[in-house]
Amino acid sequence: MIWIKDQARRWILVLPLSMVLPLSGCSAFHSLSGGAPVEQHSIAGATDAAVSVNPYLLDRKPVSKRARQQFDQALEAMRLKQWSRAESTLKLLNADFPELSGPWLNLGITYIALERPEQAEAALQRAITVNPNNLDAYNQLAALRRQDGDFRSAEKLYQQALEVWPDHAPSHLNLGILYDVYLGELLKADEHYRAYQALQPEPDKRVAGWLLDLQRQPVMMARAGEGS
Repeated sequence: MIWIKDQARRWILVLPLSMVLPLSGCSAFHSLSGGAPVEQHSIAGATDAAVSVNPYLLDRKPVSKRARQQFDQALEAMRLKQWSRAESTLKLLNADFPELSGPWLNLGITYIALERPEQAEAALQRAITVNPNNLDAYNQLAALRRQDGDFRSAEKLYQQALEVWPDHAPSHLNLGILYDVYLGELLKADEHYRAYQALQPEPDKRVAGWLLDLQRQPVMMARAGEGS
């Protein structure tokens, strides 16, 4: 995973390009027709409770050889940060195979790299329309809305991702950051940080530090006092 510094206090979880680019919908380069980023979206090491199956993995679509070839060309361009070439390849791919959600997601990521947020938003919206289980598209679009200052819209998108799959760890983490840093809703931040930690094979030390910071806040201390 990769962390990007957010203001002075937090680091937002994002996915490296090699892990965000499947054809049909979610993320991970494990297979072009399915998979997921970070802990493979299945959190194999979680111990407290059984983790449900990523809904995307239950709805894989067949992908033609030609689509895979075009996809690989776009992926290579993205890895090399040749964004204009990636854009043109992905636009051709989407014209030929508009039913595949992954290339729409990648086109959105490409537009973000090209600093064209309106086109990025349109591509990410299309990714969600094509496959409502595309969890990374919700998260990428939420990040755009957050950067635009539309925090409630970002909140709704993270919540929608969690409605699709309540065990999606990156959505819990990013929603926790939104509540903590931008909305000041510390009780909700605490809830989602803890949900994220529960889905990790081992506790994330950085998030553990954030939870400790939250416990020192007056509202959290008051809640602890009420429970004693």
